[in-house]
Amino acid sequence: MKHNKNILRAALLLLLVIVAPEARAQQLMTDNGDGTYTIIMPDNDVTVTADVKKLLANNDITVTIPSQTWTGSELTPVITVKDGETVLTENTDYTVTAPSGPIQDSGNHAYTITGMANYAGSKEAMFTITPKVTNYGALTTSEDQSGKVATIDGTSTATINIPTAITVDDVTYNRTFTVGKASTVMLPFDYICTGSEGGSFYEFVGVEKENEQWVATMKEPGDGTNNVTTLTANTPYLFMPTATGITFTIPNEGVALCTEGGGNCQKADKGSNWTFKGTYEYKEWISGGANAAEIGRVYGFAGVQKDDIEVGDFVKAKSGAKIRPMTCYLIWNSTPNNTRSMTRGTIDELPSSIVVRLLSNVGPGNQDDDDNQGGTTAIGTLDTETGEIDFGGWYDMSGRKLSAKPTQKGLYIHNGKKVIIK
Repeated sequence: MKHNKNILRAALLLLLVIVAPEARAQQLMTDNGDGTYTIIMPDNDVTVTADVKKLLANNDITVTIPSQTWTGSELTPVITVKDGETVLTENTDYTVTAPSGPIQDSGNHAYTITGMANYAGSKEAMFTITPKVTNYGALTTSEDQSGKVATIDGTSTATINIPTAITVDDVTYNRTFTVGKASTVMLPFDYICTGSEGGSFYEFVGVEKENEQWVATMKEPGDGTNNVTTLTANTPYLFMPTATGITFTIPNEGVALCTEGGGNCQKADKGSNWTFKGTYEYKEWISGGANAAEIGRVYGFAGVQKDDIEVGDFVKAKSGAKIRPMTCYLIWNSTPNNTRSMTRGTIDELPSSIVVRLLSNVGPGNQDDDDNQGGTTAIGTLDTETGEIDFGGWYDMSGRKLSAKPTQKGLYIHNGKKVIIK
């Protein structure tokens, strides 16, 4: 019984030594260097050798598994286990248990590290597979087992360049619009509108001088036969938002992104001096700069307040004007787009304000002829000095602004909406 008590005392002493290492100074314990310790109690004629293993839960034990990028194939992680600064050896100091199933999907995969030899217990560590991200400037794609998603940063100034078509399953456009304030967009893919985009798109028809007024006509794309709006890649559009963002409904087969071809980043009025252009790069007009020759001939919308441009501006460019990628501007050229005769004007006659006429692709009018006169949905004035887009006031259906509310019966535009005066 006395011998058993001595063993118990030795075990308790061993525990004390582990908890209080200063006890080693009493020469009561010997570290054998193999994970065992010997305690000698000469007064009691007891010698105890104990096998003491370090728990992997100890703060000194670290497990590192660098993340890897999704490839669509199974991946093998690189696992490093350290005891302090000492690198431990797999199958000597520990074993690794991988999760079941192939390790290839993006996300977190839990691995279990189990101690052996001088180590005991287990520790869980995560192996992270991240989606494959490809940068195209202000547009990036993210791809994993769920598909490929394109994300457009509407605040970026980086040039978008996709010379070879890539197919994506979804498109997210991170750009904030102001409801009822016209802005411009250009998309690197063809798209059929579903009506849930959060606004209406209009393509450029032309700018003409009518009854001493300059009128820019924009029309919903499509022929109106089935009330479908079809957008063409790399074509500049005016966008009238009914929500603060654009939402795209991408078909199951996806859409092809490419910054080449399509509308070639412009829409010209045949025979006139006016062209509506889009850009995939940050563009600035400064004296002495690459675009200096265009100063005074360029008009740009702004749908978001940036720098010195206010929400809803349609600004006649002066030195210092700038626009971001995937936006558009209207430019007057001294040389007509072709020789068709019409009222062109000169650079000295460029207007301080332009009346904007928005046409639907269905409704009264000659939507199938060369005049593209679909049903008028809104008329507004673009003040190029103050930058204000005003859809208030009264207009007749030809776009002529009236001085007051009309008294004659007929169909008019008021505050951007059709009104019947009876």
